[in-house]
Amino acid sequence: MATRSAEEPDATTCSGRRRRRSWSHCPLRRAAQSARDGSHPATERLRRAVPGLRLPSSNAPKSPAARRSLARLAKREGDFNLACELWKDALGNSRHGYEAYEQLAIYYEHKARDPERARQIVLRPIDELRRANRTGDIAPGAYREIKARFDRRMERLERRNRRPLLDALAMQVQA
Repeated sequence: MATRSAEEPDATTCSGRRRRRSWSHCPLRRAAQSARDGSHPATERLRRAVPGLRLPSSNAPKSPAARRSLARLAKREGDFNLACELWKDALGNSRHGYEAYEQLAIYYEHKARDPERARQIVLRPIDELRRANRTGDIAPGAYREIKARFDRRMERLERRNRRPLLDALAMQVQA
């Protein structure tokens, strides 16, 4: 197979369908353009995902969108160490930052099975959202949407933390 650069479109790059798609619309594009040639942990996965791809040389993923794409790819491939590292770098008061908080909470809740740490992570963006809302750094609609997602996650985590206590009490009553 002939090698192609990160700028060239391919019929099967983004999906298994045989229609021609622009490479610029492929979700791996930003990750491919930002990954270091041969030294980044996600490079091998990118090469397997897009056979024959030549990655451009660069120092590191620079844009938040590229880092987010790499984190998604790492999560999809099961490389949670890399994904967590990228999410931790992205934390902050931005749409990408809030998504990173949410993904870290999901990781600690489901994969690491540490609901207390997930709860602590969810508290931080809730505080940041309150501060951003008070100072006017976030639009009211975005504030409500993001806050609702974290509130639902917090309710679920608190429910899960209470459940073992209720199970223990139920077992004592049966005994």
